[in-house]
Amino acid sequence: MQKARLEGRYIGKAPIGYRNKVTADGHKYIAPHESEAIIIREIFETIVSEKNLPLSSIYRQAVLKGLKCSLNTFYEMVRNPVYCGRIRILNKDTAESQTIRGNHDDVIPFLLFEQVQLKLKGPKQLSPIIKKSINENLILRGIFQCPSCGKNTYG
Repeated sequence: MQKARLEGRYIGKAPIGYRNKVTADGHKYIAPHESEAIIIREIFETIVSEKNLPLSSIYRQAVLKGLKCSLNTFYEMVRNPVYCGRIRILNKDTAESQTIRGNHDDVIPFLLFEQVQLKLKGPKQLSPIIKKSINENLILRGIFQCPSCGKNTYG
């Protein structure tokens, strides 16, 4: 398997946006599944173009367009070099990884993938904190405590 990886072949189940295929002589490879590949291209382009949009919002937009995966899988997907035609190989002895050119078609250009990685490594976008509106008529709110449980009383 390590030899196949070093040759640039993807081993295992194809990631979202790709399908496992077999050539006439029995060699396995992955090929882009165009309807999913379009959504994935849009995801990467949106990450780069939208400066303040959190990944969770981009994920929700992609799900509405037809992407079928969990949020955790989505986070892994935007960091996966397979989409730009590369394969990550882990050296088991040193626990270091290297990325080599795969022999499968890419879904996005390498430059776009690099831009997304730089943005993901940059400062995190925090969601705005929304404060609850306080009813001015309840001026003693939160001051009195329940004698039996000790929690603040409201209302």
